[in-house]
Amino acid sequence: MAPYKLSYYYYYYLLLDHPVCSVLLHTICDLCIRYASSEMDCTEAVSRDPAYVKAFCRRASARVALRNYDGACSDYRRVLELEPYNRLALTELKAVQQA
Repeated sequence: MAPYKLSYYYYYYLLLDHPVCSVLLHTICDLCIRYASSEMDCTEAVSRDPAYVKAFCRRASARVALRNYDGACSDYRRVLELEPYNRLALTELKAVQQA
């Protein structure tokens, strides 16, 4: 779910003054914002160094968490172009393709 949608629900439940929902949604919203921020940071890193394998892996992980499976597959494929035997990329690409 996109962070802006989560923040909408977060504020909606705050208005209802329901403590359990507001705490849970606050946590979920915070995690989505962190993943989105991580994705942006990794994008900046790979724009500066197109062979930075670790940044591609981290961005792919963030994209999986944000349910951007096409982007994650693209990143894992790029990792495999740079390091054909990267075990993490091989296993995660298979998992993402099945999702």
